[in-house]
Amino acid sequence: MNRAEQARLLRSAASALEHGRLRTASKKIEQALGGPLVIFVEGGLVQDVGRVSDTGFVSAEYDIVDYDILDGSSNEEVKEYFERRSPEVVAYMKKFLPDEYEKFQERIREVEDKSDGVGMEIFHCDFCDAELEEGRIGKCDDCLTLQKNSE
Repeated sequence: MNRAEQARLLRSAASALEHGRLRTASKKIEQALGGPLVIFVEGGLVQDVGRVSDTGFVSAEYDIVDYDILDGSSNEEVKEYFERRSPEVVAYMKKFLPDEYEKFQERIREVEDKSDGVGMEIFHCDFCDAELEEGRIGKCDDCLTLQKNSE
């Protein structure tokens, strides 16, 4: 498809959007961009997203929200993951998926509630959950001693 044909399809899509014909606009845009959206996945991980046509592949921007992060991940990991989502995805979730959005926010609040009030996070021992001294992470002295004695 040449550029003139693409331009004609996109103008047609714009007109359809102006008149509220979303399905028609979507089809015209799909035609102009080269076909349906294709997601290539390997081992459960997205490798690429784009449109394929007889002339090739055009990569597309994408953002993924993986609800599995809520199971088996620490609150800190959930917070870090959610903060990497695009503002558009966050706004969409807040408006159209409020229950799912709230699940992420609950986990994020738990991280922020651990703060000592000055922005410093309070860390706990990886093994016994005892509170660690400011700026320290990993194991407490008792658990380090136990580990050394068992070796």
